Amino acid sequence: MEKYRYILIILISAVIYFAPTSQCSAELLVLDWEVAGDNAITRDTTTNLDWLDLTATVGRSFNDVSRNLYLGGDFECFRHATFDEVFSLLTSVGWPVFGSNIFHPDAYQPLSLLQSLVGVTRDLGFMRVSHGKTADLVSGSRNSVSIYVETRSLVGLTGGGYGVAYDDTANDTVGHWMVHDECVAAPTTPVNISGTIKAPDDANICALVLASGQYQFTCNPIGEYSLANLLREKGGWVKRQIYADGFFPMVEIMLDSSEEAVVMTRSGTCPSYNLPYEQAFVPDSAGKQIYIAGKVLVQDTQTPICAMVLANGQHTFSCDGSGSYALKIPLDAKGQFKLQVYADGFAPTIQKFDEYKTTNIVRMARAAECQ
Repeated sequence: MEKYRYILIILISAVIYFAPTSQCSAELLVLDWEVAGDNAITRDTTTNLDWLDLTATVGRSFNDVSRNLYLGGDFECFRHATFDEVFSLLTSVGWPVFGSNIFHPDAYQPLSLLQSLVGVTRDLGFMRVSHGKTADLVSGSRNSVSIYVETRSLVGLTGGGYGVAYDDTANDTVGHWMVHDECVAAPTTPVNISGTIKAPDDANICALVLASGQYQFTCNPIGEYSLANLLREKGGWVKRQIYADGFFPMVEIMLDSSEEAVVMTRSGTCPSYNLPYEQAFVPDSAGKQIYIAGKVLVQDTQTPICAMVLANGQHTFSCDGSGSYALKIPLDAKGQFKLQVYADGFAPTIQKFDEYKTTNIVRMARAAECQ
């Protein structure tokens, strides 16, 4: 759906003194996006790409933005630009591209102009920064390109990969380099996913794989999973979640069916915010059904966490806004249960309890605290 309105034509002609000297001339159009006067689109007539302001996507994770690219989504008809496409825009404003990490005072004018068009995602006072993520859906590569403009005329450009692990991490100083593409309806065909769950040493591991209301434990045979006929969300995607003892959660957006080996990342040594508990050995209670409940909180605070809570084969989520969870579970052969809690961005918390300790507040360490 074409909803842009032409606002202003800017003719750029810049000469940048490098060795060798580079000259570039390009025509850029500033257009409206959602409402008249928002000036949120920059059209590069050299490449015929329409660029959405970085500030329009600040604070949105890669997966969040990707879920909203179809008709009816927040960013319908857009897609992530590739690393090379971002450099084509830089070339159009007069930036001579000789690499991905360049600093030079003579480039103040073109990069300042580009910032005025796409927006500033972080203002440090002495320096304005425009951070943005890119993606190549064909190769699967993920990168970022950042523009720095210091008030004393020092400017810079950096680029580098950030990894798929950060796809579901939002940052209030980072946006996304988005270009306009053909509008398509979200796919509706079911998704089939299968493969193996592995440790970094290539050993298969027992894990829980969850997607679209279906789940499977990869414990018999170990490491293998297969989930078929998964229903897509409104945006055409399926969220695959993988949880395993001793590993960080793996949460990914699946746009199509796939068969792949997934390598998990070990959690390492993490601080504990939970008091130790000596569980009783009660074999006579084996198989007994009990109710457990509690809350999942950040460290030693009262801040709730939306987490996946797993205990003796049963699972639920603490996503009601208060961090609360409740489950009916069977006790194991020792009359005990293993309480496993996983949340994106936090270290997994694994504890053992018995039927006498059914109410527990689980306090989780942030992943950044682990070594």
